[in-house]
Amino acid sequence: MSAIERSKVKDLVEGAEQLAGEHEELLRLLPIGSKALAAYRWAKRRRLVRFLQVLDYEVARNGGEARQRLDELLATEAGAEILSDFADTAVRTASRTVGAALAILYTDSDNASYAPELKGQACVALDGLSDRAVDLFLYLTEVEETDRAPDGAVESPVYFFDAIRARKPEISTLAPSLAVQIALIDDLQNRGLLLREHTMRWGGAGSTGVTYIVGDFTQVMRRLLLRARSVLPDIPPIEGEST
Repeated sequence: MSAIERSKVKDLVEGAEQLAGEHEELLRLLPIGSKALAAYRWAKRRRLVRFLQVLDYEVARNGGEARQRLDELLATEAGAEILSDFADTAVRTASRTVGAALAILYTDSDNASYAPELKGQACVALDGLSDRAVDLFLYLTEVEETDRAPDGAVESPVYFFDAIRARKPEISTLAPSLAVQIALIDDLQNRGLLLREHTMRWGGAGSTGVTYIVGDFTQVMRRLLLRARSVLPDIPPIEGEST
């Protein structure tokens, strides 16, 4: 890790500790305050370390030129601000996959794979996303021709949730309650990860009537999250973390 990178990492860690410190006096007044504070700090630090581990992994994988470009980006005020935004989002998000995805986005310092506008949109869309929601998103975007509504546009096809739910029993294992499944889809649509169809459809008795559209952003995010998930086995576990 270069001197510039070490400096930025130090700033991020100190920022996370300051965040925890703001609640320290309050937590000490509670019966389990000290344990709660320790757990809070450990969770925040673990998420930040995971983000930085993947960032370092991606830079090493991409070679010396990638590291030089990242150093140049980190040396700028804008680059440091963007890093802080991405790291803050990673710290707020328990999902390891999302933390890895954010690191991958940031290491694309020359915007060769992801446009700046897409990075900003992705950072907002992924903020606070759970691993369960990530799993559901990946199930819902692993679509087949038979899942499509017959009159959907080719460039933005409409898919029936009922068709995919019948084909993928894993969805019911992930979220046994149909109401929770629909709520998760609604959240994915509110985030823009799935697009919403404005015309309600009804498939008969027992149908949820839930549909969604797989747009360009959806497809990019699916590839990003799959890439992030593929990286995680190569990242060493953090001390005290379950695997």
